[in-house]
Amino acid sequence: MLRLSNSQKNKIIALSENGTSLNQIEKLMDISKTTIYYHVRKKFGKKIKEVTIDNSNERKIGEFVGLFAGDGSYFFDKEKYLYRVRIYLNKNERNVLQYYTKLLEKLFGKPPNVFYYKSIAILDFRSKVIVNLLKSYLKWRRNKTYTIGLKDYNKLSIQFLKGFAKGLIDSDGYVRRGQKEIYFGSTSPALNKNFVDTLKLLDIKYKCYVQKRTNRHVFYKTRIPSDEVTKFIRIINPIKASGLAGIRTQVRSFSPSDRKLLSYPS
Repeated sequence: MLRLSNSQKNKIIALSENGTSLNQIEKLMDISKTTIYYHVRKKFGKKIKEVTIDNSNERKIGEFVGLFAGDGSYFFDKEKYLYRVRIYLNKNERNVLQYYTKLLEKLFGKPPNVFYYKSIAILDFRSKVIVNLLKSYLKWRRNKTYTIGLKDYNKLSIQFLKGFAKGLIDSDGYVRRGQKEIYFGSTSPALNKNFVDTLKLLDIKYKCYVQKRTNRHVFYKTRIPSDEVTKFIRIINPIKASGLAGIRTQVRSFSPSDRKLLSYPS
């Protein structure tokens, strides 16, 4: 068997952890599949289960894409050739955390790694496949927070857009305390427009507000008024509003400053 350097061994392990198949590693590194498998099995025992994407349900894909657009990040480590995708949720919103943990497992054929920081639950995948999926639907410039939005909005199915709106509410949305109102807020004008355009498509009434901030970025807030909430929940069914029988207390996400402590560059 070919004797590999430590850097070659480490790269094989990193690629395998990242969801890269044995065939892809073989082409990328010009090393036989037998040698690759030997080192992967030596490290992990049984071969790591690879990420696969279940494309059979566009609405569920939309939910994941919307969730990432609202509260996700990804990072590429050039040295380890490692792609990492993370979703940040409030760990106290157990119904949201449980729902999306199961959703990701169904979509990608394996559960995410879940760990916690203060009040935050982090759903973590190492996968170039998932990054490519996200980039096929989303676009953003250097700073994701202020520039992210959908590609080719008019080419997307209504089922995908319903799921996308659900993911946005479950990440960057909340139910106002003492009021039967649902809000979505973002500093990305493109993302806010995607949400508003979906409401128009579904004939759901809304009101938009613009708030100027000291950091020179504008915060866009869209409100679903009380007389439209029942219709919105029936069509979109966000998990955060699943207990809204009459009036639901406010559900708040962690602050952007907390997220900044955890996020990879995006």
